[in-house]
Amino acid sequence: MHQNLGLPIFINGRFLSRQPTGVDRVGYELVMAIDRLLIAGHPSVSGRRWVLLVPPDPVRLPALQHVECHVVGPFKGNLWEQLTLVWHSRGGLLVNLCNTFPLLKRRSAVMIHDVATRRVPQSYSKAFRLWYRVMMYWAMNHARLVLTVSQFSRGELTSFYGQRDIVVMPQGTDHFAALLADPSVLAAHHLSNRPFVLAVGSLAPHKNFATLIKAVEKIKSSGFDLVIAGGTNPKVFAESGQSLPHWVKYVGFVTDEQLKSLYQAAAAFVFPSIYEGYGLPPVEAMANGCPVICSRSASIPEACGSAAVYFDAGNPENIAQTVLNTLNDPHKLSDMRAAGFERTQPMTWDKAALELCFNLTRIKG
Repeated sequence: MHQNLGLPIFINGRFLSRQPTGVDRVGYELVMAIDRLLIAGHPSVSGRRWVLLVPPDPVRLPALQHVECHVVGPFKGNLWEQLTLVWHSRGGLLVNLCNTFPLLKRRSAVMIHDVATRRVPQSYSKAFRLWYRVMMYWAMNHARLVLTVSQFSRGELTSFYGQRDIVVMPQGTDHFAALLADPSVLAAHHLSNRPFVLAVGSLAPHKNFATLIKAVEKIKSSGFDLVIAGGTNPKVFAESGQSLPHWVKYVGFVTDEQLKSLYQAAAAFVFPSIYEGYGLPPVEAMANGCPVICSRSASIPEACGSAAVYFDAGNPENIAQTVLNTLNDPHKLSDMRAAGFERTQPMTWDKAALELCFNLTRIKG
């Protein structure tokens, strides 16, 4: 084993202080997987002290057995990350799984998921973009280890910040496996009467919901409903000044258990994003037996492979026609479900955690 065997490993738990995003999901599931490996006594994680450091008043805390979890102050947000976290992680290696990290911590590993602030700046404030540019430059030039989530993102990082060794981490899809689906969301929104297509919404411009809505408006009649879940404000659907068809249903925020039920009940999942570092929602859908119809932009084809059907994210007509053609082909849908299962079954968070631990042993000093 590497000479740093006894070096404590601290994990930046700032992601637990906010409502979770796809990036935060990666951090949470990797921590849970490391804990499972410690319980099993796996040699890749044994012999070290693992400590999750969390800001005051977290939104949630994981149920851990062997990874220590400490809520530490003072401060919150960026100030906590830049000052408090540095103090409490002294004497050890700090692992940052969700893009951000303290600039003053020299012994750091950083997982950068994308360069969205550079590629889709309209989704972020000027101050946010500037801060991220500083952090990404520092990470690419000074972090002991840089990780990312796709070959696409590795290319993006080197394109903007220059060449260096970047490890592409595998991702998992098994986080829904242990959950019991909650079908109450189906009954509450009367979703059992007709087939429906599921979309998970966001107001961020690069998630491209405006174009999806234009596509929906071009479908004059259909034999299915479009179900929108997530944080999208339903008012955004009326930007054109026209009311949407009655078969568009907005269900709002849902729990993971309810989302699992939606994935399993949906005829298909549609994902119109124009920029992703990886694209976790469509592979989640595949893992739950839901056929995926998605954008061919950015990293999404890398994540979904040949198991998905693709459309041009900037073309509402193409989106509408692709969705209709796919839903009207039962044999195609069946093949897509089987292909999605086959693609996602090997993707586990335990494998991802093992890859992370292996690469942490490469850090010297």
